[in-house]
Amino acid sequence: MTTDERIEKLEKGLASARRFNRWLLAGLGLALGLSVLAGALGPTTAGAQAGGVAVRELRANRLVIEDENGKVRAVLSATKDGPGLCLSDENGNPRAMLIVDKDGAGLDLFDKGRVRLSAVKDGAGLTVFDEKDKLRAALGVGKDGSRLDLLDENGNPRAMLIVSKEGPGLNLYDEKRKPQVTLTAHRAGPGLCLADENGKPRAGLGVDTDGPRLDLFDDQSGVPRITLFVRKTKPMVVGEPGRRGTVLLPAENWPGLQLCDEKGKSRIGLSLNKDSPALSLNDESGNDRAMLIATPDTVILQLNDEKGKPRVGLSVAKDRAGLYLKDANGKATWQTP
Repeated sequence: MTTDERIEKLEKGLASARRFNRWLLAGLGLALGLSVLAGALGPTTAGAQAGGVAVRELRANRLVIEDENGKVRAVLSATKDGPGLCLSDENGNPRAMLIVDKDGAGLDLFDKGRVRLSAVKDGAGLTVFDEKDKLRAALGVGKDGSRLDLLDENGNPRAMLIVSKEGPGLNLYDEKRKPQVTLTAHRAGPGLCLADENGKPRAGLGVDTDGPRLDLFDDQSGVPRITLFVRKTKPMVVGEPGRRGTVLLPAENWPGLQLCDEKGKSRIGLSLNKDSPALSLNDESGNDRAMLIATPDTVILQLNDEKGKPRVGLSVAKDRAGLYLKDANGKATWQTP
């Protein structure tokens, strides 16, 4: 049974209980008056000497309390669903209700809006309703973490703050409940994601152990098409080892730019290692097929086969130029000088 149904049920029982209560109060008053009178005129008892009538136990399914104007102000009842207490104002409007049922315990506070505090099997929660009884805010704590939801006047979630085992996160939604902004601070690193009107990611900014990264997504495949990064790369040899014009690019933090196809495979890469910019062109499998690198002393062009093995190399320095050709086994078939 919901809280509103329980309130309605209690209020329906109030009218029928009023006559009984008035008669009961009158009877109790008469009994008390007679007891006092008997105590004053007749032999005293231990209860009377203590200052009144002692009632050890009162049993009832419902207790209704009225004020001096006959307005019901409190109802204490026990139903098959559990006990409940309802407190009303001078106009008979419910203002507070305490309920205990099989799911847990709950406390409702009423005015122009409504506040509900609950403690159930899965955790504890606090919910806030507006004057139209629309849910506007909810705070909960469960086994998976804590969560705060903020909703608009139509009951649509617009903001959600979560703290889970992975870390905190913030989600912002539009009026159609589509996620627009997601901000996280997880173990792998912080991240920011921006989505379009359909809720699809279009831009992502993150920082992990490799460094910062910015991804731009298309609206079809949902994969990154442009990636801007600064990361530490592995050492790279470009050219023919042991030959003049060969360049060793050390491991360091490289700024880079990648352009990807609809499958998310990098097809064009641009990076800058210290003072050596590099351009790479990749096939549909993401393998480097052509690389162009410019150092302060040498410009190198390298062409690779589908397995990523160098097949053609061209280098141009201030005082020299070189060219080599290799077969599929990596053996030089022609080179100069």
